[in-house]
Amino acid sequence: MSNAEDQKKVISDHLHRINGQIEAIERMINEERTCVDVLQQIRAARSSLGSIEKQLATSELLGCLPADQEAGKVEKLVGTLLD
Repeated sequence: MSNAEDQKKVISDHLHRINGQIEAIERMINEERTCVDVLQQIRAARSSLGSIEKQLATSELLGCLPADQEAGKVEKLVGTLLD
């Protein structure tokens, strides 16, 4: 499997887990779980989406830069732009 295919699989798996988190939020609301429990699950889902966002942005920037560019600099830039 190519690196692009590997990344696509990782992102797809991650999105599947996020979908489960969203479904859990809906169940929690229907079950009238505590506000704190629901908010914690929402925060977890948002964090997961943010992780994918950073991964995609980093990957795209690395693909556009010369091969000798340090990945750490790109990751720092992405963190600055998305945080």
